[in-house]
Amino acid sequence: MPKIEISHCYKNDIHNDDSYFIQDLGFSFFIGISDGVSSNKLGKVCSFLTLDKIQFNINNKLFIENLKKDMEEGKDLKMVLKSLVEISFRDIMDDYKEKRIPKHFKEMIKKDSDDPKATVLIGLIDLVNMMLYTYSLGDSECWIIRNGCLYSHCGFSINSDHVLVSYFSLLTGINGFADISSRKIYSGDIIVFNTDGAKVTWTSKFGIPGIPFLRHLSQDFANSAYKWISFLETNKVLADDATLVILKIV
Repeated sequence: MPKIEISHCYKNDIHNDDSYFIQDLGFSFFIGISDGVSSNKLGKVCSFLTLDKIQFNINNKLFIENLKKDMEEGKDLKMVLKSLVEISFRDIMDDYKEKRIPKHFKEMIKKDSDDPKATVLIGLIDLVNMMLYTYSLGDSECWIIRNGCLYSHCGFSINSDHVLVSYFSLLTGINGFADISSRKIYSGDIIVFNTDGAKVTWTSKFGIPGIPFLRHLSQDFANSAYKWISFLETNKVLADDATLVILKIV
């Protein structure tokens, strides 16, 4: 079975509303990234609680057993991923309504009556059948790098004029429509998950989008996520919290 090398970085001291997780099940990987909407403190409440609930449900013994069986049978896992995420949404909405959340989050809610909402991107890498599945609400991105090129896989382009209309709310649930997709992956592929602040397509005014990021990957993969975020900060283009998870299939 293929192995995965990982580089990841989490720069979260501007609005403090990004969250992420990496869950290695051996035969598969889950990656979750979330970015609070509107850059307020309740965005952190939503991003953290939502990903925490999804990761909790991933670690359910019955879910793991069924997922492994589905992979061994070569099943399409888009609906499995959809069910996992949307059941987790329902669960955390119930917890939030009944105030079954950490005490420090309760204190934050008392001081702010806004709607806690966040973008959500969940990736599932099936190492048995070599498939990538993604569930995306919002403008976080997933990219596949193959043959030295950067291919967009899901969600909306950060550099487009798109106005954010899809996200998850602890009060109203899913707003807009989720992008649920799948793609075949191969040994040697690099898969990138990033919130909008990580700007993997950033380049100088007359440069080619994505080339600076690709150069960082080729120089030092193990530290590439950290070095890319540091590069953005040095060039004064890090205007938002940034989460970057990079996986190489070897």
